[in-house]
Amino acid sequence: MNILDLIQKRYTAKKYNADKAIPQEKIEDLKEILRLTPSSINIQPWKFTFVQNPEIKAKLALVSMHNAEKINQAQLLIVFSVADDLDAFQNVVENEFPQARKNWYNQIKASMPEADLKIWLAQQVY
Repeated sequence: MNILDLIQKRYTAKKYNADKAIPQEKIEDLKEILRLTPSSINIQPWKFTFVQNPEIKAKLALVSMHNAEKINQAQLLIVFSVADDLDAFQNVVENEFPQARKNWYNQIKASMPEADLKIWLAQQVY
């Protein structure tokens, strides 16, 4: 079964089998799927961190509310985070976005203070 078939079933795992390995090919497929996933206005103000190191997962589990067991059991943890360096993100906007998307983002950026922009960007990553 491929990742698309699994996603279409909308299955939510409640417990992970720590002994079952995820093939590297599937992890690479997932990275590409996430890279291609659009945000609400198609600016993708996020980054994805793939964590397999048990020590790092254990540290993240400590701050995960009620998901510590799942984080520690899973072979792979994907952390979704917002681009927090606005200057670096602006550089991406200017160098990689089509003009219409640049205009749209810059219009949003101009309409609010920096603190509100950071909140708005964070809301694109849930």
